[in-house]
Amino acid sequence: YAILLVLAALQLTCAGALQLFARGTAPRPAPPHANGEPRPGMWSSLGTVTRTPLLRTAAAVVVLSAAGAGIIDYIFKADISSGASKDDLLRALAVFYTITNVITALVQIAVCGPIISRLGVPRSVATLPATVTAFGIAAAAIPCPITSAIARGAELVTRNSVYRAGYELLYAPLPEDHKRPTKVVIDVGADKLGDIVGAQIVGAVIYLVVDDRAGLLVATLVVSIVTLWWALRL
Repeated sequence: YAILLVLAALQLTCAGALQLFARGTAPRPAPPHANGEPRPGMWSSLGTVTRTPLLRTAAAVVVLSAAGAGIIDYIFKADISSGASKDDLLRALAVFYTITNVITALVQIAVCGPIISRLGVPRSVATLPATVTAFGIAAAAIPCPITSAIARGAELVTRNSVYRAGYELLYAPLPEDHKRPTKVVIDVGADKLGDIVGAQIVGAVIYLVVDDRAGLLVATLVVSIVTLWWALRL
């Protein structure tokens, strides 16, 4: 329970910091729309996403990539928890997330910009499903916890560096009034829909397939290849 107390203390610290930063500021009403019409809300932004090919494709990529991430995350955690005690599991997860976050920061600082400049936006977004596909094949060929940990770590590093930086550029053509609600629809709504899809795939594979690890890796590869195809359509 000690880690829960640490988590609670961190959350209280964040809440206190937000209150401190917000002191002395008053909420400002949103400025009116350029043509006098009300600003677009969530439902109108959902309609914009469904009508716009770029945003529709971006939403499909987000749903599929979130589903693939959910599957590979389940494989990783199932592998490391199968033969580890509670203390060893907590220690292994702490080391894993520390290493992946450090590598992500280094990639963001050192190579993210040059990679996007060289690849362009669509292929930068496509680095995520390409990475998951490559490391998923390695995890299937070498069935051990370390390969699934490397695959999950590679997915996290790529998602939070090259993929994220390229993906944010997809919103550049949008008018300012539409950016925020559209990002909420895709970044929150499509991402959570992908989590749901990934969870249903995991449940179905575990229920239907004898060798669930192999079945889940096959599902990951299928989802990643489809995601790669959609990403390159951007």
